[in-house]
Amino acid sequence: MATGAPTILDIFQEIKIDHDNIRDLWTRFGTGGSTTQRLALANTLVREITVHSEAEELTVYPMFKTKGMLEEVKLDQDDHKRITTLIATADSTRLTNPNYDALMKEAVEAFLAHAKEEEEVHLPKLLKQLSEQENTKLTQDFLKARAKVPIHPHTFAPHTGGAAEKVALATGKVQDAVSEAIGGKREYVDVAQQHAVLH
Repeated sequence: MATGAPTILDIFQEIKIDHDNIRDLWTRFGTGGSTTQRLALANTLVREITVHSEAEELTVYPMFKTKGMLEEVKLDQDDHKRITTLIATADSTRLTNPNYDALMKEAVEAFLAHAKEEEEVHLPKLLKQLSEQENTKLTQDFLKARAKVPIHPHTFAPHTGGAAEKVALATGKVQDAVSEAIGGKREYVDVAQQHAVLH
């Protein structure tokens, strides 16, 4: 049995995978296609933005606080609150609505501006302060959180990263399951890049 080097987990890489997947989905959404294809792309954009944002708030932003990056936490939480509101508005609008593309564009462009600042400023600053062990643990926590958070935006959830947000997100996860069971499961597309697999 062949053994390879252990996978090195890095929070910047895993966050960038999400950012790049959303960039790719947005490009694909803009190229047109059938209504069914566009709806599946829109559903996937909503899911990926929501999962990414909530997982960051539960794991990465508390680490920002631990490392004294309070200004960055405030900026990023404010961004997430705005993005959640925008993506929820787009998600609750029919794809056939003449305003739909503009609503989705506003939400995705807000997310991408936020992602750019994270990649260029906030995450490099955090990485300078993390030990290899802290980086690995944070990355594991982020990947685990992605599996536990809702896949639809819930504007009632606080953006604090604390216990209140965890409870609200657990409630939102149940609401998502009920919504898809009653209203029909949404269609999604595959994302271009995959996250590291935890063993």
